[in-house]
Amino acid sequence: KVILVTATPYNNSPKDILSQIKLFQKVRKSTIPNLPDLEQFFARLEKKLKNLDRQRDYADYIKFVKENAKEIREKVLKYLMVRRTRTEITKYFAEDLASQKLRFPDIEKPEAAFYELNDEEDVVFTKTIELIAKKFKYARYTPILYYKGEVSQPEELAQRNMGKFMKILLIKRLESSFYAFRSSLGRFIHSYESFISEVDNGNVYVSKKYTNKIFELLADDNDDAVEALINEGKADRLPSKDFKDEFKKDLQSDLDILKEIHQMWTGVNRDPKLLFFIDKLSTNPILKKNKLIVFTESKETAEYLAKNIDAKFPGETLCFTGGSSAVVREQVIENFDAKARFPKDDHRILICTEILAEGVNLHRSNVVINYDLPWNPTRMMQRVGRINRVDTKFDKVYTFNFFPTKQANDQIKLREAAEAKINAFLSLLGGDANLLTENEPIGSHELFSRLTSKEILTGEDEGEESELKYLHVIKNIRDKEPDTFERIKHLPKKSRTA
Repeated sequence: KVILVTATPYNNSPKDILSQIKLFQKVRKSTIPNLPDLEQFFARLEKKLKNLDRQRDYADYIKFVKENAKEIREKVLKYLMVRRTRTEITKYFAEDLASQKLRFPDIEKPEAAFYELNDEEDVVFTKTIELIAKKFKYARYTPILYYKGEVSQPEELAQRNMGKFMKILLIKRLESSFYAFRSSLGRFIHSYESFISEVDNGNVYVSKKYTNKIFELLADDNDDAVEALINEGKADRLPSKDFKDEFKKDLQSDLDILKEIHQMWTGVNRDPKLLFFIDKLSTNPILKKNKLIVFTESKETAEYLAKNIDAKFPGETLCFTGGSSAVVREQVIENFDAKARFPKDDHRILICTEILAEGVNLHRSNVVINYDLPWNPTRMMQRVGRINRVDTKFDKVYTFNFFPTKQANDQIKLREAAEAKINAFLSLLGGDANLLTENEPIGSHELFSRLTSKEILTGEDEGEESELKYLHVIKNIRDKEPDTFERIKHLPKKSRTA
């Protein structure tokens, strides 16, 4: 018997799945019903995407990716995967659940938490997105693109991707917290000034190993380590005369934009997101009484939140990031894992980075707060999975998602403004938006709806018919009509009835 376990079954191509199926299926003589030639099936799906440019034809690309996913799920995976939703288990395995005294908590629809930017903050926020998405060239991080000498295609591609990744890092930091963005902005300015100074001295530093390491860290969502590695300057030295004249020009242009953004932010003196959160911690009945899990992708945001919330609620906060010690991890387990050997109740609010989004049970809490926008909705599902356990003591699980918005007088206008903000992020990024959503094909107008949808957390697809309905019929016959079941077992193969 063969069981395939993979964390990334599909990365860039339908054939990613085919390569895994090949481990236990003959591709031109498969045992999958009505699909003997898998090679031909996946080649047809691949052809749909082949002539589409992900950036230029983004809408069509999303459309075909979704169509392909549906076809793969319905014609291939349903015969290879055991997939059970909570609705199916509750409906068809109710007796098994009862006998083991297990039950699923009800997942409440995610609540949109709108933090309002005043007019000045909104102008600065929107202008900043525009500058870093459209005007900024990221020349400091793409020197090879300006090199006069011979550059291989993989090297060029790696540099272009580096520029895109740094753009995404800044966008994420801006949405995460004003504090994290200001910190990153300061480091970017210092990095550019140092780099330009070296260029003036005749030196340009480049490193392929350095680039690969950054991609690894970015894949692990370790944005803080990325910045640290870049600023260490571990690279080979090339003479600046070997680079095109526009390199220095673009470097100076980037630095001017960074200083312009820095100047804009000097007039922003409050943090509306933090103020809104602290107010909700004091007034929202769900947030006041329960243990809370607060997720952010930024270590700086996590530490900033912990410091400010602890000042308001002394002793209640615990902060865990990639740099935290084993002692702090043990405190997390003692205070938030329902199966901890030595449970404690020292902390009520856990603030953590993505490092705790998988592989750790935190089900002494029934509330997840996404302080940063989970641009990839699957991330939100993984985070909620830390508390959405079948052996939880809670009847309900709650999720709160923070959204930036303009000041408005009613919820409808707040929602419209929040959608406009998200659309601004994704539209200005264009095809690079797939890096922000981690390759999940999401149109700008649907992201808000998905992040406020209960279905994305339960993984339920209402349009999908469960085969368990028919298996349940057979099971009932087996248990209640054994003679009939024996007759069915001995029916000739390929029997038909009308």
